[in-house]
Amino acid sequence: MADLKFPRKYVTSSGAVCDIIEGDSREELRQFRGQVDLIVTSPPYADARSRHYDSVHPDNFADWFMTFHEPFYDALKPTGSLVINIKDKVVDGVRHRYVWHMIERLSDKGWLCIDDYIWHKPNPMPGYWPTRLRDGWEYCFHLAKSTRPYFNADAVRKPVGDWVESRLKNLGNNGTVARPGRQEQRASGCFSG
Repeated sequence: MADLKFPRKYVTSSGAVCDIIEGDSREELRQFRGQVDLIVTSPPYADARSRHYDSVHPDNFADWFMTFHEPFYDALKPTGSLVINIKDKVVDGVRHRYVWHMIERLSDKGWLCIDDYIWHKPNPMPGYWPTRLRDGWEYCFHLAKSTRPYFNADAVRKPVGDWVESRLKNLGNNGTVARPGRQEQRASGCFSG
């Protein structure tokens, strides 16, 4: 493996200490059985970057990725999560569904699909695609061992903005906008549906 230029310990702006470990995660994670809160991985695209990766064919990708299932699953705590950042590949003008096959296979092995997020890439690779929009996004699949994985929403929460005060003033007691319902709107002629 190439010598990375990262320090072995990295301290984030919040003070969290991250250890950087080089190696095959299928081997390295064995020493962390039941100790990991979160694994984030961005596996190589199928049939891409053959100079850097094994270059797995899309039809074989789910089988290849399943070689990581057990080390990931075993390393996580019962409340741990796995986030996979990946996008499917276009083969003969059509999106190959290898990513979805991989997620289905992981589900069959006991992983629970908590959610899937979209990573919007404001500066994607340039290119021209005559039959689809540009590739300015990727999936981030959130999988876990339990239906209630550890999740700290406050750590990623962003301020809502000043508009929230005026919006909250318009809410009724049940958290909905205080305005006439459909029946009242029909009776007053305000609704034509």
